Amino acid sequence: MPSPEVTDRLPGRRLAVLAGLAGLAWAGWAGCSGSPSSPPPESSSTPEPTIVVAGEPVPVARMTDALENLCAARAEAPDRPRAAEARFFDRSHETLHVVARALEDVDRALAGQLLEAKQKVEADFSGLASGDRVADDLGRLVEVTAEGLDRLAVPTPPCAK
Repeated sequence: MPSPEVTDRLPGRRLAVLAGLAGLAWAGWAGCSGSPSSPPPESSSTPEPTIVVAGEPVPVARMTDALENLCAARAEAPDRPRAAEARFFDRSHETLHVVARALEDVDRALAGQLLEAKQKVEADFSGLASGDRVADDLGRLVEVTAEGLDRLAVPTPPCAK
């Protein structure tokens, strides 16, 4: 601990920073339990599964999440079409483009069906379609997206089966 005259010259903030750094240094030193040649501890987590789309890894969970949100938007659409629209654009729209791109390499016709179904839903939201019509078109998009994910060997959520 610094002498009283040193403490009096340091503003309170600097003293707190110095004390914090000293504490971190102590914690780091006390936490060292192996020799420098010890390997780092192994991580218990496994890497997230991905598929490669246009040369880039895409998390499988991203695709599954997009489909789950399509299911939720379909359920919301009859009574809350604006909420369904927000969910569609915020949580699914971008990833549907990625799914379509992935399908182009294995099933171009299915990629086209997915894009057509997506465009129909977009038209519903930009027009004056009823909530029931939006729900029906979202239902078709859920079906095509689930078929596409099956084709890509990506697990589909229960809501799409």
